[in-house]
Order: sequence, then structure tokens, then C-alpha cells
Amino acid sequence: MPYYVPALRAQMGDWIYYSAVGNVFARPIGQFVVADVLKLAGIQGKSIDDAIDAIMANVSMDIDEEPWVHVIWNPDTRNIIGSKKERKLLASLIGFALGLKGTPKFRELTNLYRDVSGDKKANVLPPIQWSGNVQEETSDEQSENEPAE
Repeated sequence: MPYYVPALRAQMGDWIYYSAVGNVFARPIGQFVVADVLKLAGIQGKSIDDAIDAIMANVSMDIDEEPWVHVIWNPDTRNIIGSKKERKLLASLIGFALGLKGTPKFRELTNLYRDVSGDKKANVLPPIQWSGNVQEETSDEQSENEPAE
């Protein structure tokens, strides 16, 4: 059972309860973030079903946890915050973890995440291993062009 925090409704003087834990999919901005990531995966020819499975298994959907908290969710006021900038940041964080192309470099993404979240020790999401994140072998072009012996 979720923990509830009582909040005084100033206009009417009665008590209402807000859930202290919430699913990011209950907020349109959370739906947009995941849709943006899935769109990027689809454009790159990745399996949308596998991307959904990877996101759901590896990224917390609790809005009170990273990467959502202090980016699109203010836990103190219990309000959605943020705009397209924060939405893009979250899509980039998840896309980076999935190994999708078109996301900022690690250092740039880490600095942006730290600036927006206000947490100077925040880290990007760890890499997610899934069918769409196949590690490319690093080999120089010359060896690829040499005839097989």
C-alpha cells in the first residue's frame, strides 16, 4: 500500500491525500519522454517491443526516483516541473542508456543532468544490454579490407 501524505486544501479546509509514490505514466510528460525514446529507437530500425521491455526492466517508472525526480518532478511541492528541455534531457538519458545514436556525449549529458537536477553527484543511467544495443567490434578499416588468408 502506498504511503500517503496529508495535505491541507486551503480553499475548503478539508484534507486530501496525495500518493507519495507515483508512476511516471500517470503524467503526460512521462508518456511523451518514453514515446520520444521509442521514436528514436524505431527510426534507427530497433525493435520497439524490445526497447519497451528494456526500458521497463531497467528504468524506474517511479516519479520519486531517478531519472525523473528534480527534472520533471519536484518532490517538495509534489508538482510536475519542466518543459521541452527537461523532456528532451530525459529522453536523451534513456536513449543513451539504450545505446541509441543521436544522444549527447557522456560528459555533456552528465553535466546537463547534474545542472538540471541540482545534484552535482548525479550520474547518467548505466548502459542497458538489450537486442538493440549490440556492441560494435572495433577494428580498423585496413584489416577489414585485407583479403582473407
